[in-house]
Amino acid sequence: MSREDQTSTVKGGRSTERRVPAEGTGVPRAPRKVSDDTGGTNDGLQVISYILSGLLLYGGLGWLGDWLLDTSFLFPVGLVLGVGLAAYMIIKRFGQSKDAQKVTLGRSDRWDR
Repeated sequence: MSREDQTSTVKGGRSTERRVPAEGTGVPRAPRKVSDDTGGTNDGLQVISYILSGLLLYGGLGWLGDWLLDTSFLFPVGLVLGVGLAAYMIIKRFGQSKDAQKVTLGRSDRWDR
């Protein structure tokens, strides 16, 4: 295939590369569709990040408090507090279905009456 066969002209006169067949197959590869529905992967990663950040932040604060105050109980308290707050954030964020979240977010507050 020559270089002219691989390029095409689009509006404005620019030339862009065209999809070339995969080596040895003679069939061009189809572009992959990007979907918004990732099967819950993003939600799972957010849950893991909430747990890890809670452990690191509050466990780190507990460790720092133990080091500064020369105690030994703040680190475990920080870890438990971090996991507890992470669980609260997870339930708060993912505890409702998508339809219920839309209804809740669109509804006016009782103080607006």
